[in-house]
Amino acid sequence: MSATHTTGLLTITKSPQEPAAYLVNDQGMAVARVINTNLGGVHDENARRLVACWNSFDGADTGLIEQVDKLGNCTLPYRLLKVSHAELLSAARDCLEREYNDFEPDNQSNRYHDLKSIIDKADALAAEYGRRPA
Repeated sequence: MSATHTTGLLTITKSPQEPAAYLVNDQGMAVARVINTNLGGVHDENARRLVACWNSFDGADTGLIEQVDKLGNCTLPYRLLKVSHAELLSAARDCLEREYNDFEPDNQSNRYHDLKSIIDKADALAAEYGRRPA
């Protein structure tokens, strides 16, 4: 991830003095301003869209984000990562089962704990976004 961009999630704050909305980071700093907002109008939708995109790509490398074309297609490495996610998670689950030591249930290897942590994170994200774990 590039260290030169503003990190963190954004929210929308409407200005009471002008027809604008500010996109504000978690430290309360305005990152951008969307002008000519009209309550419930197209400019409010633009601000919402910008915040949704920013927050969706939080933590992603800016170079990868820039490679997304108008149709939402990405360059080959990003597409491969997206397509193979379920396969990678399935392989991690298989490795986790093989790594488990039946003879010492309270004394598992570091590899077991690393795999379990990755799978638990993936399951938590899937649950958060209403998807079944792969």
